[in-house]
Parts: sequence; C-alpha cells; structure tokens
Amino acid sequence: MTLVFNILAKFNISSEQLEEITPASLFLFAIWLVGLTIMLKWVVDTHFGKTALPQIHRRRNRMSFYTPLIPFAVWLLSGLAFAYMIASYESSLSDYHQELLKLFLSLVISILILILCVFIIRRNFVRGFKGIGFRTGSILKDFAMGLARIIVLFPLISLTLLVTVAVGQYITGNPEWTIDRHQGLEMLEKYPQLSMKIILIVLSVVIAPVLEEILFRGLFQTMMRNFVSNPWFAIFATSILFAMAHDNPLHWPTIFVLSAGLGYAYEKSNSLWQSVFMHTLFNAVSVIGTLYLAQ
Repeated sequence: MTLVFNILAKFNISSEQLEEITPASLFLFAIWLVGLTIMLKWVVDTHFGKTALPQIHRRRNRMSFYTPLIPFAVWLLSGLAFAYMIASYESSLSDYHQELLKLFLSLVISILILILCVFIIRRNFVRGFKGIGFRTGSILKDFAMGLARIIVLFPLISLTLLVTVAVGQYITGNPEWTIDRHQGLEMLEKYPQLSMKIILIVLSVVIAPVLEEILFRGLFQTMMRNFVSNPWFAIFATSILFAMAHDNPLHWPTIFVLSAGLGYAYEKSNSLWQSVFMHTLFNAVSVIGTLYLAQ
C-alpha cells in the first residue's frame, strides 16, 4: 500500500522542485483531481452515502453464517502448515529459493481455495456463478465502471495513506518515519529473476483479486446481507475483516478504504466483475509502479 505514497513522494510538486515536474506527474495529478471532484459530488448527492444504495436486493443464496468461514479457515490453516514446512527446509535453501518456494506454495493454496469456493458457489447460490455476480454479458461495461470507480477512489486511498504516515510521524517524533511496503512488492524489487516476477505478477494481478473478491465480497459480504438490512453494515464489516486479514496493521486503514470501495461497487452493480477489475487494476498499478520506481 505504501507504493501509492512512494509514487506521490516521487511526483511531489513543491516550489523547490518545479523543474522536476514530468508529464507522468501531471497525468497522475489530473487523475487525482478528477477522482476527488467526482467523489465530492457523490458525497453531496448521496448525503454522505445515505441514499447511495436504495432498495438494494439481496443475492439469493442458501449460505449459513459459517459457510464463508470454511474456505477462510482452510486458507489460514494451510498457510500455517506450509509455513511450518518451509521453516524445516530453510537451512538448506538460499534466500531466493526460500522466497520462490513460499510464492509457489501460496499459488497452490490459492488455487485450491478457489476450487473450494467454486464448489460453495455452485452449491449455495441460486443461478450459481450468475447469482454471485459473474455474468458474462456485461464484462466490458463492468471493466469500464471498475476503472472509473478505482479512479474516483484513488484520492481517498492516497489521503488515508498520507494521514496514516502523518500520524505515525507524530507519534514516533520521527519525520522520516514511513510505512513498510508490502512484502510482495519488496520481493519484486529485490529479486530480478524472471521466475520470481512471473509468479508474483500472476499471484498479485490475477489470482489474488479473483480469490479475495469471491471470498470477501462474494461470500462474506453476501452472507452478512442475509442477516442485516443495511448494505453499508455488511460492506464495513467485511472491510474490517479484509483489512485484518493482511499482515501489517499499518496497512489496515488504507486497505479498509479500498475494501469499502470494492464492497460498494459490488452492491451497487450486483456484479462481482466490477470489484475484481478494481482490485486487479489497483494491484497492477502497484506492481507497475514498483518496477518503475526500481529503475
């Protein structure tokens, strides 16, 4: 998540650095302004979101409250099991091969959880994949709307990150304090090997967005909608869980904001494609930005 902060820092526009203004920084700033303008208009038009989700229908399903906990528990337990297995081989592997093995096992775990989620969807949702929000007839529209919504969300994400950093600097008394980057982004910078880059990109840009949107938005958020009438409660509760599922607590505020935007897009459109595309675009920008800043 600190990648956004790194990009903003790189493109910081100050009176001492006017000569460093680039087309890329101007483009980023223009996107930020457009997103902020639309976000402010949305806040005014919907009375801070109160009227943003009127008469949103629940997705028809047969899930119990514990159904999403099954793949979530398998995800956590398998991760712990593989971590223990890797630890037993650490002394015989180089740092690079240790990280590569971790990534490969993460890929295997993610695919297995995806298969389990497919089984749950087919068994519990009326109309199966269409019922959870995977409809093929609107993919292009969902991509366009996902792109527009992540642009609108970008200013709020970046402001949340900057506030988190400012609070951290105030508490520590260190003006140089910042948030550690996501481990995957650090690995992308640290290891130049093609095999590492391929697995990281596949995991972060393809597998993770699909798996996490199915698990958190498709299953958890839908399950909560079975029991509460207010969709915002389900969105925020899911976002808290989604944020806490990430290792670094310093990332949680920014992840919560991102997740709330993803949850809103899902409820507003009733299409899981939109939140998947938003998640994919966010991660893709993070990866591309890391590769750019590493140059």
